[in-house]
Amino acid sequence: MYEDYIHYITKGYFNRSGKKIVEYLTKFYCETTATELIVPTNKIYKLFKEKYKFSKNINIIPTGIEVERFFKENLSSKETDELRKSLKLSKKDFVILFVGRLAEEKNIEFLIESQKRLVEKHKNIKLVIVGDGPDKEKYEELSIKLGLEEYVRFTGKAKWEDMPYYYQIATAFATASKTETQGLTVIEAMASNVVPVCMRDEAFLSMVTEELDGLFFETQKEYKNQILRLYDNKEELEKFNRQARIQAETYSSKYY
Repeated sequence: MYEDYIHYITKGYFNRSGKKIVEYLTKFYCETTATELIVPTNKIYKLFKEKYKFSKNINIIPTGIEVERFFKENLSSKETDELRKSLKLSKKDFVILFVGRLAEEKNIEFLIESQKRLVEKHKNIKLVIVGDGPDKEKYEELSIKLGLEEYVRFTGKAKWEDMPYYYQIATAFATASKTETQGLTVIEAMASNVVPVCMRDEAFLSMVTEELDGLFFETQKEYKNQILRLYDNKEELEKFNRQARIQAETYSSKYY
């Protein structure tokens, strides 16, 4: 979604005209170089068909991943426990996980500000943010400003082979991004038997079935309520986790 990244060039100036230029260049490039397009979700299909008026065929084919990497039974419980210990988390903690680039377009500020409201209810709700990016320092400063040093963990970059273990320490996976084309981290979380709690965006709506294997929100209040709902109802949480695993298997690279 190149339109959502132009602030790195415009620095906040001429955003409207900048987006029109990106739209023109994207359409021109695709029209002149491609016979057909492959896109991962209906969100991108609609972008090209309805907004860019792309005249050629567009095929929706999701990106598959090696979901087996994230299956709990394929991982060492000892390594999971060691990671949890290194992050100063206990098994009694309700861990909300975010994985991704730490940048403006990922809307991480939303999750940190919401964390303030959550810990007012339950001190054992922790937010673990995995990744690095241009705004990491800004988010760290925000968490300190809000008095959340004990409730938000920044891990920095994680090795590819270690990622399945980060999902294993999570109780829920959260993302407030509206700039995803598909959101592969959501599939990784689901493959790990972790329920995704997502911003209501078409990229996620195409992968997550609401009230079956995941939950959605639009406001901080809705996000808080969805997290507390999972916190207060372990039986429902387990149901979502089981269904999430089933749904994730449909995105296996065996099929795509």
